[in-house]
Amino acid sequence: KVDAKLDSAWYRPGTEVIVSGDARYFFGKAVDGGTIKVVGSTFDVSFTPFAEVQATTSEDGAFQAKLTLPAYVVGSALDSGKGLLKVDVVATDTAGQEVSVSKTAAIAQGAVDVTLVPESGKLVPGMENRIFVVTSDPTGGPVSADVVLRQNGETLANVTTGQKGLGTVTLTPSSDGALVFDIEAKAGSETVSLQRTLNVGAATDTVLLRTDKALYKIGDTINVEVRLGEARERVWLDVVSDGRTAGI
Repeated sequence: KVDAKLDSAWYRPGTEVIVSGDARYFFGKAVDGGTIKVVGSTFDVSFTPFAEVQATTSEDGAFQAKLTLPAYVVGSALDSGKGLLKVDVVATDTAGQEVSVSKTAAIAQGAVDVTLVPESGKLVPGMENRIFVVTSDPTGGPVSADVVLRQNGETLANVTTGQKGLGTVTLTPSSDGALVFDIEAKAGSETVSLQRTLNVGAATDTVLLRTDKALYKIGDTINVEVRLGEARERVWLDVVSDGRTAGI
């Protein structure tokens, strides 16, 4: 079998990737003098190789190889613009037997990412909306950061996310459509600039639903605030538990 690891959980475009590991037979003996082929690929529509290097295992089966990422990597809109690195490692012993393993890592421009989450899924025009600001590292772990939201050069909000990487800002959109935010986030000594877009729904088809707490105990009273884009005679609320309606 072959074991391999990358020297980081994420990388910037154009940086070096160090792949290390060892190759052993199933009964534990090291593969001495084996050939290691390392292929690095990035994902666009599919995985596309960008580099291939070879190494030789030492007496104890260990190996190390180095790759350099391309200076430009296509990011995925579904993953906040981050790219994906895949490293395939193929080990071949002197008898020609092959085993392989693959490792992946994120590719990002900076050490902090920002996600904007409207409380109702999309913004409601003419009403005060809460927007949750989530800051994370390229692997998805929470990061505390100072975040500034701007639009057309005007500062709309400043927020500092805590250790859980979560903050809240309020915004009242004037009309439906899409809002593009220029974001500056500072975490530690690093500052990154990002753009994020949020959709604004029509006032007639959007609902804001707010509870007074995020977590309740059995027997607690749930206070619910409902805000509609236009006046309605009644509002019906269903309480659903495990896929079944528990109350109305």
